[in-house]
Amino acid sequence: MTEQSELPEGVTWEKRTTYTARGLPRTEIVITHEQLNTVRVIRDASPYVATEKASAQVQSWDAKWQDQRFIVLKEAIAEQKTKEAQAALRTLQGILHDSLRASCRVEWSELESPFTESKPSRPILQDQPERPTKPEEAGEEPLESKDRYQPELGASFLDVFIPSRWRKRKEEAWQRFEHDHSKWEKAVEALERYPVLLEEWEKWIRKENERLLPKWKSDVATWENRKKQHEKDEKARVSSFKEAVASGGRAAVEDFFSIVLERSDYPDCFPYEFTVAYKPETKILVCDYQLPSPGALPTLREVAYVKTRKALAEKHLSEKDSQTLYDSVAYQICLSTTYELFAADQFGVLDLVTFNGWVRDVDRGTGKDINPCILSLQATREALEGIDLTRVEPKACFKTLKGVGSTKLHALAPVAPLLQLDTEDDRFVEGRSVASGLAEGTNLAAMDWEDFEHLIRELFEAEFAERNAIVKITQASRDRGVDAVIFDPDPIRGGKIILQAKRYTNTVGADAVRDLYGTVVKEGANKGILITTSDFGPDSYEYVKALPITLLSGSNLVHLLDKHGHEARIDLAEAKQIQAEKDAEARRQASS
Repeated sequence: MTEQSELPEGVTWEKRTTYTARGLPRTEIVITHEQLNTVRVIRDASPYVATEKASAQVQSWDAKWQDQRFIVLKEAIAEQKTKEAQAALRTLQGILHDSLRASCRVEWSELESPFTESKPSRPILQDQPERPTKPEEAGEEPLESKDRYQPELGASFLDVFIPSRWRKRKEEAWQRFEHDHSKWEKAVEALERYPVLLEEWEKWIRKENERLLPKWKSDVATWENRKKQHEKDEKARVSSFKEAVASGGRAAVEDFFSIVLERSDYPDCFPYEFTVAYKPETKILVCDYQLPSPGALPTLREVAYVKTRKALAEKHLSEKDSQTLYDSVAYQICLSTTYELFAADQFGVLDLVTFNGWVRDVDRGTGKDINPCILSLQATREALEGIDLTRVEPKACFKTLKGVGSTKLHALAPVAPLLQLDTEDDRFVEGRSVASGLAEGTNLAAMDWEDFEHLIRELFEAEFAERNAIVKITQASRDRGVDAVIFDPDPIRGGKIILQAKRYTNTVGADAVRDLYGTVVKEGANKGILITTSDFGPDSYEYVKALPITLLSGSNLVHLLDKHGHEARIDLAEAKQIQAEKDAEARRQASS
């Protein structure tokens, strides 16, 4: 360990020879550990023994320092984790105040989708030759008369008088001249050829550019036109959306306030799941909001390093404090969400907001999934504006606004929402069972059209059964607008879904898809599903790419029936033949 590079960081080692009072030599090693602020002098008559003692001391110091550094590192980690834990708890405790400080106003220009298509890159010339490099100047021409090219005398004057030696000296001088002059000639030639090479290279570049640049410029111009058209279309779309919101259009208002709630800044442990439903005639907005479960909230409050165990120890909130925190968070989300909805209302389309807070969790008694509504609040604009939310205690404010909820929200005791989506409609009729009568040979494309609609209702009732959805079939009006409606209570994926059944033998065109989308908008639904016994054309699939519409072809329908234990088939040619025979029979009866 005598080399400086072998020493641990922060250790210095100085070795010297000193003499005793009797004049005897001895080895003295001075070692220093900067971090430990320690110095020691090792002396011994034997250099080997002194080195061994010093090395042992350095190793002892290094082990001690590594232990101290480990402790310092762990304490720093514990301190950082404590700061993060306390910051997380402060965030949960300040949800309402943070919402009040944030701007809820939607900037309409931000809703315009950016043009994401990349601008065509300038073409890169393939296999482009390297640009000629300009040679260095050739310099002055070497002359044979220069001293450098004269014979050199060796160590002896005899070189001049001995012909063989003198010829050798002259040959060496001539070779030096020939080498330098040849090098100079090549440099001159390279300088003379450089302009020609450069011109040829530039000519090649111009030729390639003339071939590639026009197409690139055309591509750029096309790209710029698409960009301008996209920006124009987006401005028109957002402007139309803004007008629809201002006029109180149901679907537009729901989409607008969904955007508002998506921008809420909550911790990562929040589900960020909600559904909004708007009633234009009463200006009431219902918000079904998915709250975090009690176990999802962080409870860590401190981290400390325990030296005796050489480990980090976590300290969490007590069960009582965790429950208090959860209840506070639920009340704060309820109030902040209601505030954000009213604050974002630029056109006065809201008179009353209903907030229903749902929690997805596991029932500890049964082990089954549950999703109870644990609190519900209705607030008018006037009632909320009459409260200074910056100074309220969330639970007390919730009670003042006549909110409904148990005294212990963390217990997840269900309450009845003050207002929910309306599932009543005078167009609905009682459904009847059709699926049980299906046989393996049943041709769906040849079924009675009313039976087919009841079959679709029954099929989707089974499909949505696990989500406790309600499927209603409308009267047989043959208006083909709404054949059935699904009311899915799931606050995220659910809402109102329009079903339309097409017992067709020909391809369903885009007009039918457009009609369904118009119905979805008119009905204020979240989604539309179009089911047919045949198939859809390419234009139909293209049309629904950006719309909340799902297309189910005949093969999809057969697969769905098989999933729920029903056998059936689709034979379009047979259905056409049966229909042709029915039409012929009808014509015979009409003529008789």
